[in-house]
Amino acid sequence: MCMGCIGETKMRKWIVMLTLLTVMVIGTVPVAAQTGTIPEVASANSSFSTLVAAVQAAGLIDDLSARGPFTVFAPTNGAFGTLLNELGVTANDLFADTDLLTEVLLYHVVAGEVRAADILGASLPLTVTTLGGAELVVNVAGGRVSLNNGRATVEIADIDASNGVIHVIDNVLLPPTTTAGDAPAVASTGTIVDVLAGNPNFSTLVAAVTAAGLADELSARGSFTVFAPTNGAFATLLGNLGVTADQLLADRALLTSVLLYHVLPGEYRAADILAANLPLTLETLNGADVVINFNGQRVTINGSTASVEIPNVVASNGVIHIIDNVLLPQ
Repeated sequence: MCMGCIGETKMRKWIVMLTLLTVMVIGTVPVAAQTGTIPEVASANSSFSTLVAAVQAAGLIDDLSARGPFTVFAPTNGAFGTLLNELGVTANDLFADTDLLTEVLLYHVVAGEVRAADILGASLPLTVTTLGGAELVVNVAGGRVSLNNGRATVEIADIDASNGVIHVIDNVLLPPTTTAGDAPAVASTGTIVDVLAGNPNFSTLVAAVTAAGLADELSARGSFTVFAPTNGAFATLLGNLGVTADQLLADRALLTSVLLYHVLPGEYRAADILAANLPLTLETLNGADVVINFNGQRVTINGSTASVEIPNVVASNGVIHIIDNVLLPQ
């Protein structure tokens, strides 16, 4: 038997194992260098057509074509689609507010070239300052590089451009001034119930409101603030409870109690919350209190139970803040 061959075989196995480990942690095999600037590389990939359109609408093509280098966390078309669904708006609606668009886009850009290996070699979590001036928190979770406590995950790392590097991410990042501050209101037609019913991400919440007989109450003229859990938030709750949606909706008294715990009398926009003396304790229509705070990145409710993903979705009778978990009365 060839001893040298055995050693060579073992070495190959180690190389394969190390390569697989790199893929698991970083999210991809390193990609070959691309010709052209960051906007040119993005323009050549149909998966970034929405991002390129956004950069053009914000007038940032020249900035991102400069010598740099830059690190860009690039959301895919699918990531923008998710954001638009959450907001209940079209791409044209989003692009119309160029100030907001610029702020959001620059939150995806870091001065200097930060590769996946730099992130893994850093003391984590790593806080970096974006070109917009706001900070971004980078970490490793679940075997992948994550941003802002899981808001986005790197799907493909280290796509080279002539003036920097691109990391592909699965969600659009929203700067703290947008996710927690005075985010420009997303105006929608109709009552709170109408707005929720018009967005498929809230089909479970709408079914719950209907089952509890609260549709008329939340369509009344008064002014309300609703913390609206997404379908994903309800799915997490059902999994934790080990019940089905039908079982949850069957207990009308419990359902009513839980839903009203997500509603405040009066209109509280994100700016109102941040201007208050935090933590802020408010009584819900359920009669129980919620405690609202700010963790430096997002508005949080009852500690880390839930956080606001999208604030200030305006309806004719109040405002909706989209949250990532269902609140349970204390």
